[in-house]
Amino acid sequence: MSNEQKTPAEIYREERKERIAKASKKSAKKALRAPNAANISRVISIILVVVIALGACWGILDYTGVIQRTVSVANAGGDRVSIAEYNYYYMQSFNQIYQTASYYESNYASSYGSGVGKQYTGFDYTKTPDAQEFPSSMQTEAMAVTALDGGTATWADYFRVAALNMAAQVNHFYNEAVKAGVTLSEDDNKEIEENLTTMRETATKYNYSLNRYLTIQCGDGVNEHLYKELMTHQQLAAAYYEKLQNDQSAAVSEEQIIAKYNEDTTVYDSIDVRLFSISYKDAAEATEATESDTTAKTTTLPTSEQALKTANEMLAKVTTSEAFNALAATYATEDAKSNYESEDGSFIRNATKSKLSGMTEEGKNWLFSTERKAGDKTVIKDETNSSIYVFLMVTPVHRNETLPVSVRHILFNYPSTTDDDGNTVKATAEEKAATRKKAEDMLASFLTNPSEAAFSTLATDNTEDTGSKETGGLYENFYPGEMVYSFDAWSFDPARKAGDTAVIESPYGAHIMYFVGTGTEASWHSTIKASLGETAFNSLIETTSAEINKAIKSTDWLVNRRADSLNRYIKTGIYASKTTA
Repeated sequence: MSNEQKTPAEIYREERKERIAKASKKSAKKALRAPNAANISRVISIILVVVIALGACWGILDYTGVIQRTVSVANAGGDRVSIAEYNYYYMQSFNQIYQTASYYESNYASSYGSGVGKQYTGFDYTKTPDAQEFPSSMQTEAMAVTALDGGTATWADYFRVAALNMAAQVNHFYNEAVKAGVTLSEDDNKEIEENLTTMRETATKYNYSLNRYLTIQCGDGVNEHLYKELMTHQQLAAAYYEKLQNDQSAAVSEEQIIAKYNEDTTVYDSIDVRLFSISYKDAAEATEATESDTTAKTTTLPTSEQALKTANEMLAKVTTSEAFNALAATYATEDAKSNYESEDGSFIRNATKSKLSGMTEEGKNWLFSTERKAGDKTVIKDETNSSIYVFLMVTPVHRNETLPVSVRHILFNYPSTTDDDGNTVKATAEEKAATRKKAEDMLASFLTNPSEAAFSTLATDNTEDTGSKETGGLYENFYPGEMVYSFDAWSFDPARKAGDTAVIESPYGAHIMYFVGTGTEASWHSTIKASLGETAFNSLIETTSAEINKAIKSTDWLVNRRADSLNRYIKTGIYASKTTA
């Protein structure tokens, strides 16, 4: 059949068969040929170049932290947690615990004995995290700490879990803050910038760029941009956290407060009392101590009979509150006499039963008896603490209706030096007088054009009280017992009115005082409201935290790998000189 007689479809099929046949013959010829070595080498070279290029790119990305900031180790409620973020929170968790334990050990071991840092935090800062067990008493329902091998959990396990939880918590509360329209204050932003400045100065000091120093301190992938972003998130989360706390307190009703008070009035009622204590050792203990201690320091303590005799002798001479403190200074041991140079030495103000929790039941029963009246006095023996107490009731048990006050002050510290043995040498009478005159001169100058705003500026520029310098010397809404005696006595004088000024003295130095005003919420009322608000807040946070932690979906192998790497870094890196396994 000719093409003219065939249909177009038939012609197309025949032509297609011919093309396939020709292609098959061509492929068969090629298959019989030997491989070309040059072509193979060219292909291998191209592959190697690509692999090397990819490896170099990966190395650059890894070194610069791009990978750590891009790859996620977990997702919590829709928020991803990058490797870099995980590193940041891991190192922050470690540093917080380490520095706190170290601080308490350095500052309080001399008073409370070695190990006070661990006693306070549960963490032994002389050991690496993986070399010490995580205390079971610190386990919580919201965050269970378990060992990867199913064995005993260590502090390294805690940091592994805490880093994820902290990241999830911060992200959650940050998002809630944004939704609620919470913004950072000027002070918050200032704090962030000051933190960055400190980091930059420290990096320069040790010849690092800021980004490299942040990597060393906070982990791979943390650069200036991410560090500032995470600090901002934490600050905003903390601001929202505070808002929640205030909201819970504000939601407490008057009915709840009254009902709580009536449940047990003795929990919230308070007293003002003078107290002097004499420590003792029984004769047998004193003898034993003398034989085992060549310095025989414990023999300076009297026996219980001697202490009781001294206490009764002092009690007989007590006539007034002021006389009590003077007698306490007389009967105190030489090394304790300085404690009674001010009225604070023996005066306990606005004390509730919880504030005197260490007192014997006999002592508390006497102090909080409704039969007590001002001027009552007694001696009570405390065998548990090996002490004899002398009491003088100043204000019997009552519901404290005292209103809070707000005061500004400017403090000029008394000068002090140390002798060759490192003991503090107190200011002389002449030095104290000179300090007072300095305060009086400044007050006189201020009174030529007085105003609270002017006093605030003066305080910021001149006060030596670091606790109130940034707030213009302001202490706001405080109650009796929160300040030193002379400060309290002036502030809570019933005749005090806004704008009053004076110069007073305390054990710290001379204070220029400025009375701002009186608050509206009585002490007992404020205490109960704060307690109920805190209970509600803690319950809310516990529930919310548990929900946040349950929502965490992590890539476990990657989390474990990062945690292991960070733990090794703590052991062998910049903390090697601080910790020993």
